[in-house]
Amino acid sequence: MNFRFLLCSILEIFISSFAYSQAGSLDSTFGNNGIVVSDFGDDASAYAIAIQPDDKIVIAGIIKTNLEQDFLVARYHSNGSIDMAFGNDGIVIQDMGGGYLGEQVAKVAIQADGKLVVSGGIKQFDGSFSYFWHIAILRLNTDGSLDNSFGDSGIIRTFINGEYHDAYVKASVIQPDQKILAAGYYANAYNVGGSDCFLIRYLQDGSIDSTFADNGVALITIDSFDNDQATSILIQPDGKIIIAATSGTYTDKVIALARVFKDGFIDTTFGSNGTVKALLPDSFYYESNYYDSKPVVLLPSGKIITGGTCYNGVITKIVLAQFNQDGSIDSSFGINGMTFSDPEDSSQFSSSILLQ
Repeated sequence: MNFRFLLCSILEIFISSFAYSQAGSLDSTFGNNGIVVSDFGDDASAYAIAIQPDDKIVIAGIIKTNLEQDFLVARYHSNGSIDMAFGNDGIVIQDMGGGYLGEQVAKVAIQADGKLVVSGGIKQFDGSFSYFWHIAILRLNTDGSLDNSFGDSGIIRTFINGEYHDAYVKASVIQPDQKILAAGYYANAYNVGGSDCFLIRYLQDGSIDSTFADNGVALITIDSFDNDQATSILIQPDGKIIIAATSGTYTDKVIALARVFKDGFIDTTFGSNGTVKALLPDSFYYESNYYDSKPVVLLPSGKIITGGTCYNGVITKIVLAQFNQDGSIDSSFGINGMTFSDPEDSSQFSSSILLQ
């Protein structure tokens, strides 16, 4: 049996997936000699991928038509052929209600019952010259149809603290009880005072879980007046929830973690009152944008690894940082708890971590 690694790459109007065999060569049984190119007829971009238990492949992203931008979900068989039984000949295009070029996808997750949860944000204008991002989540049945038992006919749109505040999902996971956790960044009206991380929990029907944190929402400040944003979620075996995050200004980023109890309230025994910051060397800062993912992984020992991409003004490097169970940096890992890729004159980027 081949081990397959899939990379979704978008170049304007096509989606390209690559499959590799265990030895690293292209898997000739997948698509056309290991490559699948899907032309959906418009400008399409994929930002998330998930593998179903039956090995079917789900990708999620956006598709642009004229001045509109909608959610896109497509499903493939394990051999790379499009699954024509899903949606409309293998794809679902859903208008989530965003304004001008105003919809973005961050993650796709698969529930235990096979339903698909696609999360991101929609952009809406305030009637003048400003716009605000709001949480947007779509749930599809296994055949790609809208799940009418979820939210408003399969769609959730959530404001945090009113419509003139930004909230954008960058990570989501399905809890063992099938509740949905989503995390990202939150900024108050017109982004005054920087941004914070948010963590929100929904019940299976799409309603906000009022028993979680403060009426369903936890706002977490890594550093006051800095640009904090959650980028990944990890649920520990004991139910505690870790978010990986970035913090700081664009030219002075730090790797950050926060941990909350299963009820959403901050775990003050972790790091410094529930949050951790790890400063990068002076020559690098932590790269951050809407579509970059900073994964977090729990080791069998209980230690925590997170990482992503950093930049020194010339090239980018992959960085990994390891933390102890209490949130302190693990000085036995790399140099002072961090390790960097070592490209000679080329840039490298990271968006995911898997343990062998």
